[in-house]
Amino acid sequence: MDAIVFAALVPGGVADAPVLEQPTADPVVSGAACEAGRQAAEQRVSGAAVHPTASEPVLEASAPGEPEVSAPEAATDALEAGAADSSVQGRRLGAPVPEPAEEVFGNRDTTPEPEAVASATEAGGTDPTTLVRAVGDPAPEAVPAPRGFVPPPVLTRPVNSLHHARELPGQEWAVPDTVIDEADYEGLHLRAASLRGDKHRYERSTRQDAFGLHEIEHSGHRFVLACVADGVGSRPRSHRGAAYVCRMLHNVVAENMESLGEDVQEGGRRVVGVLARGMIDLAGREHFPADELSTTLTAVLIRVPEGEGRAPYLTMSVGDSPLFRLKDGVWRPLNVEPDEDGLILDTRTDALPDQASTVVVQTGELDLGDVLMLCTDGLSGPMGAPAVAEQLADWWGAGPVPGRMEFGWQLDFQAKSYNDDRTAVCVWRR
Repeated sequence: MDAIVFAALVPGGVADAPVLEQPTADPVVSGAACEAGRQAAEQRVSGAAVHPTASEPVLEASAPGEPEVSAPEAATDALEAGAADSSVQGRRLGAPVPEPAEEVFGNRDTTPEPEAVASATEAGGTDPTTLVRAVGDPAPEAVPAPRGFVPPPVLTRPVNSLHHARELPGQEWAVPDTVIDEADYEGLHLRAASLRGDKHRYERSTRQDAFGLHEIEHSGHRFVLACVADGVGSRPRSHRGAAYVCRMLHNVVAENMESLGEDVQEGGRRVVGVLARGMIDLAGREHFPADELSTTLTAVLIRVPEGEGRAPYLTMSVGDSPLFRLKDGVWRPLNVEPDEDGLILDTRTDALPDQASTVVVQTGELDLGDVLMLCTDGLSGPMGAPAVAEQLADWWGAGPVPGRMEFGWQLDFQAKSYNDDRTAVCVWRR
């Protein structure tokens, strides 16, 4: 197998190494809090008392000396204050009018109280007043929120202010900025995400990475087929090539399951050869050079285990999109051979359709607790830094399998000097 270096440390030592940064969470207010504030404000305007029920607090009319507020103004104030201003939401009969808490911009306590989180989990809701309040304020009394929810965090801090998405891509056959997918089987759990890089966002060019998740049935068994493809950046239609191979691979593998079972090497070469010819035919029909579709391809075919049975797999790869196995907290490359320093010695890579003959076919078996990861160099490059590799191993190792949105968020970390598209497919054997 040719030595293909997958990762690179930024020259210049530790100061220039990629840094894994976690986005911060902005203060959030639940919809239940806003609705409660709006209703309370309307009650204050009308001066009417709310008839209590066994589980609801009593709201009183405006206290003597309080200014009258018009309905639109009160509703606006309530929506802006959300759960933080209990005087807008209502208070118990006889309770004094609280002093307004002083707002400190950028210094908000957004961490829910443990008791609130526990009650929210049990009751399907939470007290929105525990979600957002000024630092130093005492915890307010619980207000029932039968259909409330804990809002997701608001993620901010882009890696580079110059690399915001500037409008939509202007290319033909442009693909979405971000794609996330998941699937769970007995014994296998799949998570996948493909994110457009900051450079492509800034240039208004489309994401050139792609992935595919497919199921195949053969001889009474179910198989999962996963793949990633990285369109060659210098080729104008490489995003089409990457999307094409990830979409067509399912049909080609399904038609060649017999040959893959008889001779994996010959079967793998046949599969990749059919894909390459399809790319050449596509270019011929539309009258452009086939190498404009150039893309890498790494794929794995895994048999879905029965109970704690075996989970054998077969891999096929053309180019430098690596395949890793996470075992006992350590990432082990399966189809690439980095040098001692993790440096990229040659940025060129084999690619379809021209280098179909360079396909590398391997077989293996996933043990319980293992994770198999296919990715593009937008992820394997930053993984050359130990901090990045260790954090991903911590997230995706022995703990619970992340949800699809959590997986996408984890993949969207910020690493200095890396602004390429980033794609990964992980398969957990649990």
